[in-house]
Amino acid sequence: MKATVLLFTQKPVFRLFQYVTLIMGLLSSSALFAASSGPRNAGTGSNMTGIGTIAWSNPTNIIITGSPYASASVTTNGFTNYLRGSNYGFTIPENATINGIFVTINRQASNSLNLTDNVVRLVKAGVVTGTNFATATNWSTTMTVANYGGPTNTWGTTWTAAEINNSGFGVVLSVDNSSITQLRTAIIDYMQITVYYTTNPPTITGFTPTSGCPGGGTSVVISGTNFLGATSVAFYNGQAASFTVNTATQITAIMPAGTTDGTISVTTPEGSASSSGIFTVNSGPAAPTGSPSQSFCSNPSPSVASLSATGSNIQWYSASSGGTPLALSTVLVNGNHYYATQTVSGCESTSRLDVTVSAATAPSAGNLVASASALCTGNGAVVTVSSTTLAAGNYTVTYNVSGTNTIASTTATMSFTAGSPGSGTFTTSALNNAGTGNVVNITSIAFTSTPGCTSNVTASMAVIALRGTATTASGTTSVTIAKPAGVVAGDVMIANIAHVLNVSGTATAATSAGWTLVSGSSLGGSVRRYGTVLYKIATSSEPANYIFITTSGLSAAGSVIAFSGVDISGTTPFDVVPGSISASGSSTSTSLTATSLTTVSANTAVVMLGQGIGTSTAGSNFSAWATATAPGVLTEICDFGPTGAGTAFVGSAWAFLPVAGSTGAGSATVIPSGNGGLLLALRPAVLVSPSTAAFTTKLTPAAPTGSASQTFCSSSGPTIASLTPAGSGILWYATSSGGSSLATSASLTNGSHYYASQTESGCESVTRLDVTVTVETAPAASVFSASAATTCTGNGSIVTVTSSTLVTGNYVVTYDVSPCIYSRKSRYGNLYNHSSEHCRCKQCSAYLRHCF
Repeated sequence: MKATVLLFTQKPVFRLFQYVTLIMGLLSSSALFAASSGPRNAGTGSNMTGIGTIAWSNPTNIIITGSPYASASVTTNGFTNYLRGSNYGFTIPENATINGIFVTINRQASNSLNLTDNVVRLVKAGVVTGTNFATATNWSTTMTVANYGGPTNTWGTTWTAAEINNSGFGVVLSVDNSSITQLRTAIIDYMQITVYYTTNPPTITGFTPTSGCPGGGTSVVISGTNFLGATSVAFYNGQAASFTVNTATQITAIMPAGTTDGTISVTTPEGSASSSGIFTVNSGPAAPTGSPSQSFCSNPSPSVASLSATGSNIQWYSASSGGTPLALSTVLVNGNHYYATQTVSGCESTSRLDVTVSAATAPSAGNLVASASALCTGNGAVVTVSSTTLAAGNYTVTYNVSGTNTIASTTATMSFTAGSPGSGTFTTSALNNAGTGNVVNITSIAFTSTPGCTSNVTASMAVIALRGTATTASGTTSVTIAKPAGVVAGDVMIANIAHVLNVSGTATAATSAGWTLVSGSSLGGSVRRYGTVLYKIATSSEPANYIFITTSGLSAAGSVIAFSGVDISGTTPFDVVPGSISASGSSTSTSLTATSLTTVSANTAVVMLGQGIGTSTAGSNFSAWATATAPGVLTEICDFGPTGAGTAFVGSAWAFLPVAGSTGAGSATVIPSGNGGLLLALRPAVLVSPSTAAFTTKLTPAAPTGSASQTFCSSSGPTIASLTPAGSGILWYATSSGGSSLATSASLTNGSHYYASQTESGCESVTRLDVTVTVETAPAASVFSASAATTCTGNGSIVTVTSSTLVTGNYVVTYDVSPCIYSRKSRYGNLYNHSSEHCRCKQCSAYLRHCF
């Protein structure tokens, strides 16, 4: 135990009081330490209203001891404002318990009668508070110290160290003159304060977690008492990296790097405390594993989320140590290093996986042009895709087939060689039925072979599609139309409104909140009849119905059509600036027209809109839709109008324009009393051309006919050309299906199978003739001898051929015989006219051929 003993300059009687009080405090304390601070003069003296009517003169003189003084001339039966002393500059420890407050005021009166205290109270945070210790004793005419409160007196309230240390802490004095005839002057030298308190050293009752990770960074919550004003938190072998005093009973500290097993300590101005438990440092995990070099495509932009590492709770950094984890959305930079840690059981690895990033630039898709060759039954369609901008490599083609045959969305691989233009081909799945009108719909082409690039270039095809249509019944001054079914954010909606007044006047364009006017016009030369076209890009929160306000008093009709796949990135969704509604100029015209447009983009959707006012009681309608030139016949979307004379009606149709150019003038046959038409061209979200590759199908021929077993001699050098099938456009293969055809000069192999197809009208047979080949080996002629019996005219020659080297078998003998030698014989002594001839083989030569 320790105590701070202060000596005072007041009179001996007061000092004795202080000593006794201090000794009593020492006798009653145990682990707490009694202390005091003061006496202190006010740092600020001021006059404070709120009481009395008489202000103090020179109030700042109370901040120093001695002359000059603060004073107040107190009129008869009056009392003063507050003389306030504040800003005492106390620095009481935050955890201290305030035991008492002692105030001494050195004062003097101009007369020994009638001048007394009115109010003596303390000030807490600028507010007068606590017990009023004013006395009724007349002030002395000499400078005399008056004492208020004491070492154990808290003036009827509680105090914290922070309240004492606040610059708004202080004391106020108000003086009363009870004389009804004489003015009295109050003089103040100083207003001193002494604070008595007990210090409270900190204690630690526990901490959580009880262990941390190597390298520091673990957040530890320390529990205990008297933590306010803590100046230090230490782990074993190091000060906390940082700490926060949450409350008087809790501190949050960050474990520093280099900490080893040991206690935790907390230090405040009142003392220090150490934990009874040991904080343990765990062993940390190793760095995660993974490829040190990782490649990505620049399109779409790869991010930290694209990186790969094997481990638990992976975090990525831009440095090999320290720093803060990178957000997963951080875009990767080509050539940069990125470092991964893993966290196991709450501990993050101190070592990190170093990954170098390579971000390859993805090629541009450009404008893709697809075409298809004729398809033979049973074979796949060969489709060629060309572009001058695609890089060489392998592409994944996603497609489907519609028409006579139907194939759901599937993929094939196309090998693309860059050129001017470059081109690549792929073969669709086999189709089984003959017919015409099959269409290969290419929906995307993705590049897959650039180093590090996978499925990064996508060119969506045939992107614009009709989403839905909604119409309404006749209206008068407004038209309510439902939102077309299936509309999603980004769809483009087009409203078509027609209305007519039932009185004289001029009609104006229909309006609706959120819709933009495209064109509005009087119809058929009458200002009472009006047509309006508006558009809107759908948001994620479209209403169920749209209300279009008109100037109509007789009839109004309208429709809303919606398209998906439209490019909405520009100022408008239109490929070219729309024209104006082309009114007929006549109330009896039965032909509705719309001015031609010239599109600049491929794959636009050309939309024709018509409005009219009918005259027939049977109702009005659009009976036909057409255009003068491409894109050909329009497909009608809606044809709507109620029955009755003078009723409004609307119609719309559209067509897909695969190539840029003139749409031709739109036209339709109507039953009108005034009408107008307008052509619009919607720009596709992806500019590609065209979207489909059309082809026709043909019957595939049967396999050719021929002997299934064919034999040849090796000496004749048999080749593919030696084979003898019956058919047209014969091709020979080494396999029963697939593969490349064999050259006709290819040599035949004994025992092998050869397969023949035939081609008719450009279609090759799917089945093939199977031929097994035998190639016999011819022996060497060797040396042989020939002998012949005498051959008479008309008889055959018997020739014997012998050789020790010939094998047993059948041989073909080629030979020739030299001319015979003729002889004539006669009988001696007689002359005969008849003679006989004898023929002898003079020579026989032979060539042997052995075939078995």
